[in-house]
Amino acid sequence: KYFESLIQVAIKENHEVEYIINNENSLVTESLKDKITLTKINVFNLINKVNLALKKYKYINSIFKVFIILNPIIFIFNILQFVNLLRKRKVDLVISCNGGYPGGESCLSLILASKLLNIKNILLVASMPQKRKKFTYPYEILFDLLVDKSTSLLAACSRSQISSMQNLRGISGKRFEVLHNALNEEIKAEKIKKNNNDIVKLGTISRIDKNKSISTLISAVSQLKTAGYKVFFEIIGDGPELKNLKRQSLKQGLTDNDILFRGFVEGDVDNYLVDFDVFLFSSLWEGLPFSILEAMKYKVPIITSPSGGIEEAIIDNKTGIIVRENLDYKFANAIKMIIDNKDISTSLATNAYELFKKKFSSAVLHKNFKSILNSI
Repeated sequence: KYFESLIQVAIKENHEVEYIINNENSLVTESLKDKITLTKINVFNLINKVNLALKKYKYINSIFKVFIILNPIIFIFNILQFVNLLRKRKVDLVISCNGGYPGGESCLSLILASKLLNIKNILLVASMPQKRKKFTYPYEILFDLLVDKSTSLLAACSRSQISSMQNLRGISGKRFEVLHNALNEEIKAEKIKKNNNDIVKLGTISRIDKNKSISTLISAVSQLKTAGYKVFFEIIGDGPELKNLKRQSLKQGLTDNDILFRGFVEGDVDNYLVDFDVFLFSSLWEGLPFSILEAMKYKVPIITSPSGGIEEAIIDNKTGIIVRENLDYKFANAIKMIIDNKDISTSLATNAYELFKKKFSSAVLHKNFKSILNSI
């Protein structure tokens, strides 16, 4: 989503775009297919494949880690593949979008290949970088040094990510730029009038894993119910923790009248989000989530953790409420304040919407990325 927003900018500025993807993934939306050249390449990533296949078998997986020594060879092979491709295409600029960092080494091998051919490049980092692993620490130091020396510009969707790249990975970078996630300002959904105005609808949109800490929100909802608040909690998303969260909700006395696990929603979530009275977000590990920006766009008051780059969008007690300790009663107290103070709720939502228009709209992203394309 982040990468394709930037591709749209390049297309509008009349740049010819070739999108290189791995045969096995990297789906392209229908809106882009007719506007770009699509090239598929077989990137060699045997070690990643085996790691995923053996993930459930910890003992076998531990033994297989010895073969990490093959990683540099595979990395060099992929670099040579990309050198060959770029040389044929006569590319002027390479943009590589690499989820987190180090993320997919195929994306980073593209950066090194462009450096070998003296082609300018941009490395996009969409998620928070990880610490170096003890087992592969020496290799990762060398790896980071190569990326640092080869990258013309490193862009991320929050200042927090750039700071972590410097502190966790030692990447000084010749040049850093923040390109915040952005959304179109178009309002696609309208709030439905409720039959029962007493019930407050709480909601979250998130992948359901341990790092998202949705268990904290469920406990907070349970406390609100015990305190006599009429709330309903809707969780949109899927992931490995879904079964555990369902069990937790039952143990804490929450019924179908209190909570809904909607699961993964294909496409836009606007029609669901617009009906939330409060948007909750408790993640422990983030870049700058689109769901926060979507809530700002639809003027839904936000209560969130301060993870990653979230505080670049949510200013405590101005554009939302920041819960600095990941404790259920802290979230419960913040929700109570929103419910009990309508004026505060309205003010937070209005301020957040104004900040969204100023910093996180597609028009702002277009302007900023256009400036980078013209200057690099």
